[in-house]
Amino acid sequence: MEKISVVVSCYNEQESIPLFYKEMERVRKEAFKDIDFEYIFVNDGSKDKTLEEIKNLRKIDDKVRYI
Repeated sequence: MEKISVVVSCYNEQESIPLFYKEMERVRKEAFKDIDFEYIFVNDGSKDKTLEEIKNLRKIDDKVRYI
């Protein structure tokens, strides 16, 4: 099976992450139904709650990973 890994660099993106994820999931469900997907968020030392937002996504979606 094919797999797409979306690698996202994040720095102080707590407000953007949920919006990005929601839109990516919409596109994935429409255009990539038969392809395995994963999101890899790379937290680049954020000072806000970026990592917390990523961890919350991980709780609801096992396709989400973070570094």
